[in-house]
Amino acid sequence: MLSCKRRRDVLRYLRHTGGSSELRPLSRQIAAWENDVPLEAVTYKERAHVYTALRQAHLPKLDSYDIVEFDPDRGTVALTGRAISTCTWT
Repeated sequence: MLSCKRRRDVLRYLRHTGGSSELRPLSRQIAAWENDVPLEAVTYKERAHVYTALRQAHLPKLDSYDIVEFDPDRGTVALTGRAISTCTWT
């Protein structure tokens, strides 16, 4: 499950934002990392591409493994206690 870089980036971002975030800033930051550009340079298309993949595939999968708690209706995601206690952070 964590062999996917995008999923690892979700955990990395959440760790650095206190454990929770809304989906829009999360997708924007991951798009910046993937395109090697500053946040301000991320285009709508780049962010939307990441947003869709996170919402439809990556966050539901992380949620199913109890790594994050994803609320698609509110567009929020948060690390679970399991993620905090079992993941090795570097």
